Amino acid sequence: GSYTNKLLSDKSLSKAKVLEEINELIEAVEKDTNKIHEAADVFYHLAMYLEANNIKIEDVMSELDKRKK
Repeated sequence: GSYTNKLLSDKSLSKAKVLEEINELIEAVEKDTNKIHEAADVFYHLAMYLEANNIKIEDVMSELDKRKK
């Protein structure tokens, strides 16, 4: 019954939270308040969304590594 398990099992909730948290981060940056807190929320919810959709962070990091110039 943890929040993390709820996000992992409910893809619609996970997607909604990613979108919500990104908007909150943008607002925090624009207002210069709680930027680090909101960025951490984005990372957490994005990680849960990726995991819920069988996208491994290692694969994302490998893709970013390929883009280095």
